[in-house]
Amino acid sequence: MEELKFIANEDGYQSRYLDILELDNERQRRLFYGSRLYSINYVTRKETDTHIYWSLSNKEPKLFNNKFFFAHKNLQGVTYDKKTKSIKIWFGQKIYELERTIVDDILNTFDCRWVHSIPLSINKIISTTIFKRILKKKITTQEEICRDYFKVSPFKDKEVDIDLYIKTFENYQGSTKAFNKYFIIAQDCNVMLKFLVDNNYVQAYSNYLIDELVNSAIILDKPIDFNMSIDELLKLNDQYGEYIRQQDIIYEFFNEYNYERATGKARFLESS
Repeated sequence: MEELKFIANEDGYQSRYLDILELDNERQRRLFYGSRLYSINYVTRKETDTHIYWSLSNKEPKLFNNKFFFAHKNLQGVTYDKKTKSIKIWFGQKIYELERTIVDDILNTFDCRWVHSIPLSINKIISTTIFKRILKKKITTQEEICRDYFKVSPFKDKEVDIDLYIKTFENYQGSTKAFNKYFIIAQDCNVMLKFLVDNNYVQAYSNYLIDELVNSAIILDKPIDFNMSIDELLKLNDQYGEYIRQQDIIYEFFNEYNYERATGKARFLESS
């Protein structure tokens, strides 16, 4: 048994590939050299008795030795082995790199449609390992997704409240990983999350000085107490920024001094 189904761009496959192949050689040549033919991408799912294959493929028009043809290339793909019940992603890619239509169809095939309804921000922390556990029904909620992600995150030992984490990012369209530095440097991650919520910081994302403070604090390895007011945090940002500038001046001075000593010694040895 072998069944092939188009997941995306079946119409394009027909009109820009199959229909072109049926034209006579002269018409194909005129279209090719007239720059009226284009590459086509399409997504399919092929199922056999033993495997299921998803692939994003490309066909590119070519003309060589006066012979017209389409060069085929697989850009992405996933294989499911029915016997071992294992998933393998082709070309060493990660789940977040795959065409969305492939991921969605895999989820539908394995009756994991609930993932479609979780916030985009939570969806973006799904790693390949987490994705495989979802398909095996070992993860069935967004809370469990977060719990598995926390185990390998840069803040895995900081006891982050999962419900507060989800509330903070439920309407965020980006990846929560953009805030990893906040978790790393926060004295208390849950206080930090409450700060983000209370100041609508995730959605507005407008006060670059807070980002600057987080970066400075990481450089200095000084945890931030997000119980402080915005004004206090901005004042702390000024202090940290000035301290780093002063340290850079000293560092650059001694580096330049050591360089001058080294080159001076080299010139002395050359003249001896």
